[in-house]
Amino acid sequence: MREPNFIIAGGVATGTSFLSHSIKDHPEIYLPKVMRPECGFFYKSWEYEKGKNYYLQRWFSEASDERAVGERSSLYIHGLFNKVAKRIHSMYPDMKFIFCLRNPTERAYGNYRFTALCGLETLSFKDALKNEEDRKKSYTGFMAEIQPTLYKERGCYYDQLEPFLEYFPQNNILCIKSEILSKNTDEEIKRVFKFLGVNEKFKTLPQKDHTSPNVKNLYVQMILRKTIGKRLDNITEEYRQENVASLISKIVGFNLTKTKMPMGNDERRFLNDYYAQRNEKLAKLLGWDLSDWK
Repeated sequence: MREPNFIIAGGVATGTSFLSHSIKDHPEIYLPKVMRPECGFFYKSWEYEKGKNYYLQRWFSEASDERAVGERSSLYIHGLFNKVAKRIHSMYPDMKFIFCLRNPTERAYGNYRFTALCGLETLSFKDALKNEEDRKKSYTGFMAEIQPTLYKERGCYYDQLEPFLEYFPQNNILCIKSEILSKNTDEEIKRVFKFLGVNEKFKTLPQKDHTSPNVKNLYVQMILRKTIGKRLDNITEEYRQENVASLISKIVGFNLTKTKMPMGNDERRFLNDYYAQRNEKLAKLLGWDLSDWK
C-alpha cells in the first residue's frame, strides 16, 4: 500500500480544486479520483479515529509507482482546534504541503457562496458575518468541527500556518498566492512540480472554471438539502464541472445561476479592516507583496 507524501490545502474557495485538477493527470502524481467530498482524514475526528490503515485503504489503494502521492483537504489549514499539524506529523513527519492562499476578504465571500450552494446557509452575507461567533458556538456533533459558516475566522492565514511551521521544516511547505496561480498558471504549476520532484516539463490541460454557481433562493436550496441530502453535493459538483446529466440535477439547476451577486461595500470594508494587520504579518512571514489584498 502506497503512503502519501504531499497534501494540498489552503481553505475553502482558495483554488485548491483548480490546482488539484491541473496536476492530477501528471503520470508521476497520484491524487484520489474522488475530489468531493474531500478526504479530511486528519481534520475530521470521526475519520481520524478509524486509523492509518483505513486512511490508506480508503484514499490510496489505487496508487502504484507514482513519485508524488497525495490528497487534497482544504480544511487542514484550519485545524488549530484539533491540532491537525500535530496529527499529520505523528504519522508523516516528512510530509510536504502546498497551501493556496487567497485574498481573505474574497475568500470569505467565496466560502459563503459555497456554503449557500451546499444548502447550509439562509442568512445574507452581512448577517452571517455579524452572527459568526454565535453560530460557531451553536453547532454540535460533527458540525462543530465542519463549521460551514465560519467565514471570517478562516482567513487568518498567519495563525493557521504557525503550527505547520512548528512541526515541519520550511522546505516542506510551499505557499501559493491564488491570484498568481490564476494569472500565471503554467509558471506556478512548474513550481509545484519542482516542489514535488516530478517532471516539470509535463504540459497540463487547460482547466474549466471551478467557481461555484450562485444560489437564487437560499431557502429553496436548504429545502433541497433536506430532501436529497448529501446527493446535493454531487449534483452541485456536476455544475462546477459543467457535466450535468440527470433529471434531478437539472431540477436543482433551476435554483442556480452563473450571475454572481457582488459583495456589499459594508462587508468589504469590514473584512478589509479585520484582515489588515493579519495580512501584514503574513506578508512579512512569506515575503509577499499583499498590496492587492485591500
